Amino acid sequence: MSEALQLKNATEREKMKSETVIYLSGKITNQANYKELFEEARKDAEDKFPEAAIINPAEISLPEICDWDDYMHICLHLLDKANIIYMLDNWLESKGARKEYITAFQKGLKVYFQTYSRRIENE
Repeated sequence: MSEALQLKNATEREKMKSETVIYLSGKITNQANYKELFEEARKDAEDKFPEAAIINPAEISLPEICDWDDYMHICLHLLDKANIIYMLDNWLESKGARKEYITAFQKGLKVYFQTYSRRIENE
């Protein structure tokens, strides 16, 4: 097999792997255990879609001068890269997650909902 054909096949395999991009959406503000909840959601999404790229907004850290609007601006930009949105159980309690859901719905993204509940610890 020629080097060019090998490169083309490798590129196509990488493209196929990255075709599924999942954005996790749920409550972060005033959610004491949000990192744990998002980590569990990430694992669940990876189990369902092992080749998918996962966008986890709980991993975003901005300087203290940034506010909620700054985070939402970045999150909505990242959501544009996804073709699936995965809604955590607590998403209805979050203004940002509701905005992400509406945006995803308007863009025609597939929507998956977390299918189990656990104890949610609010601050």
